[in-house]
Amino acid sequence: MTERAVILSIGYELLQGRVINTNATYISRKLSLLGYEVKAIISVGDNYNDIGKALDFAINALGARIVITTGGLGPTHDDITADAIAKYFRKKLVLNKEAYEMIRSKYESAGMEMTESRVKMALLPEGSKPIPNSVGTAPGIHLRLELVELFALPGVPKEMEAMFEQYVEPILRARTGIQISEGYLEVMGVPESGIAPLIKAIAKKYPIYLKSHPQLHEIESPLVKVYIMATDKERSKARSLCLEACRDLENKLRTLKEAKIIRSCECS
Repeated sequence: MTERAVILSIGYELLQGRVINTNATYISRKLSLLGYEVKAIISVGDNYNDIGKALDFAINALGARIVITTGGLGPTHDDITADAIAKYFRKKLVLNKEAYEMIRSKYESAGMEMTESRVKMALLPEGSKPIPNSVGTAPGIHLRLELVELFALPGVPKEMEAMFEQYVEPILRARTGIQISEGYLEVMGVPESGIAPLIKAIAKKYPIYLKSHPQLHEIESPLVKVYIMATDKERSKARSLCLEACRDLENKLRTLKEAKIIRSCECS
């Protein structure tokens, strides 16, 4: 059974439209390729009550077993993510020695002292592990509980991406063992509504994910891109399934005299 995941983006700058949420796009793509079902992307402000409600909705309403948060781990007064997570899970916020050393070594190497605001970044929920930050200063949070595994990452994209790839991704990949094969097929001359029955038939026939995406005007200049994704524990089997489903769809599309396949599927 595919594990469910929820992405929780924290920060008023997202809600006010001052920052585009590229972090959620990056993480959702990564999770999908790792074999997780992303149930929701939730954006909330730097507010204890809202963060708690979002966590509760993700875990109890949506059944998420993986929760990844971004934002709110810095040194300022409104960086409350660590404390909000601790409060929701009824854990103490404690000084994590490992996190403290990560932060101290970076500031001292730059000739800077450990101020109260810098120490704040080493306060983590009791029982959690710090996620190393190779790009910035604030460590992330890894909290493993009975029902859910939570990863809290900074909001700065370059920091978040480095921490995800270096720490989070290996853990999540080992957890599923899922291999992905995906490809695209492009067909011109037939509107999306015209190929919908064929896509539905293929989706019923094979255990794959199949989705059509119109690229131009539905009637005047129909061009549809069809995305295919297959999964298996073995990479070769996933690719074989992807190719088989794609070729089957191509053959069905060729029965439509208006259809012109301009890109055949090459599953990677």
